[in-house]
Amino acid sequence: MHYHTLVTLGIAGMGGVISFGLLIWLLRIEDEDKDFLNGLGIIKSAFVKNEN
Repeated sequence: MHYHTLVTLGIAGMGGVISFGLLIWLLRIEDEDKDFLNGLGIIKSAFVKNEN
């Protein structure tokens, strides 16, 4: 079975995350970006709590 779709989605996702991180790093993190990153942390903590 070919997994080319999953590989393509994985590469595109990683590329998006890397480019987003690079842009934030180059342009410096602003308050709005910090709120977004805090939101990601809240979502991550919700998933971790559900696993236990």
